[in-house]
Amino acid sequence: MNAIDILVLLAIGGCAVLGLLRGFVLETLSLIAWVLAILAIRLFHAS
Repeated sequence: MNAIDILVLLAIGGCAVLGLLRGFVLETLSLIAWVLAILAIRLFHAS
């Protein structure tokens, strides 16, 4: 496994633990918000 695989697994694992602590729906919405924020940055970033 390379570094990106490990980072993705750590992110998923961290989200899973937070999901157990905070609740599934809230964590799912939070993860969707992060994905949308990253997409918005990529879309609207001035190159």
